[in-house]
Amino acid sequence: MRTKVGFFANQTTPTLGGMFTFERTIISIVERLTPDFDPVVISRIPLDTPLHNVIFPLPTKRNPLPSLDEFVRKEGFDLIWFSGAQEPVSVPFVMTVLDLAHRRFPFFPEVSSEGWLFDQREEYYNRTLPVAFKVIA
Repeated sequence: MRTKVGFFANQTTPTLGGMFTFERTIISIVERLTPDFDPVVISRIPLDTPLHNVIFPLPTKRNPLPSLDEFVRKEGFDLIWFSGAQEPVSVPFVMTVLDLAHRRFPFFPEVSSEGWLFDQREEYYNRTLPVAFKVIA
């Protein structure tokens, strides 16, 4: 029986910079997994990849969708690899942490006054990293 591995791609357009490049590199690696694995890319929009691409659309008021955890279980994934911040799921998951620069530069506007604030980042990492199957930093 093949292990179904999902890679959750958050940043799916080239204009989003470094994360897009990182995700495309990971997708090219996942494409070469051994025959023991069934790799699948999970994304919000269709991607140009030879891998099976499963769409997990954003919920709307008219169409509230299942949680990511419900979606992952329904699709039968054995392992999920998150490229960035995502809520934990009940199957084993791998978290990617590209940096913790908010700790070194807490005065930057994106961490001190707008966007994903310092306390939100800390709470998120303290809640998700201890329960991750693996952490890639």
